[in-house]
Amino acid sequence: MLPGLDSLPVVDTELRAELEMVGGPELPPRLVHMFLDDVPSLIEQIQVATGSGDSVTVSRSAHRIKGGAAAVGARRVAAVAKAIEFAGKQARLPEVPSLLPVLDTTLGELRSAFPA
Repeated sequence: MLPGLDSLPVVDTELRAELEMVGGPELPPRLVHMFLDDVPSLIEQIQVATGSGDSVTVSRSAHRIKGGAAAVGARRVAAVAKAIEFAGKQARLPEVPSLLPVLDTTLGELRSAFPA
């Protein structure tokens, strides 16, 4: 687990409220589900790139997850993606496999917060 991860909210309630003001109560769930639909291919890219030693692709794919998570207020997901991105930027790819299950857990928490 990442230090401080548990202290972050699964969803930033202030951002969620702002999104609801702009687009109604259906906007946050719609955005979250669009984000969640994109994540599996990015995770696959991270896994393949980690195995082949491609730290640039790891960093870029994690950055995309981080940005999407931040846009929908998924603070825990963004924090884990940031850690993966940093590992890629620092060419510390052996750290990535231990972070992927944490990412999966935080994505599950996000799914639970926005059931289909």
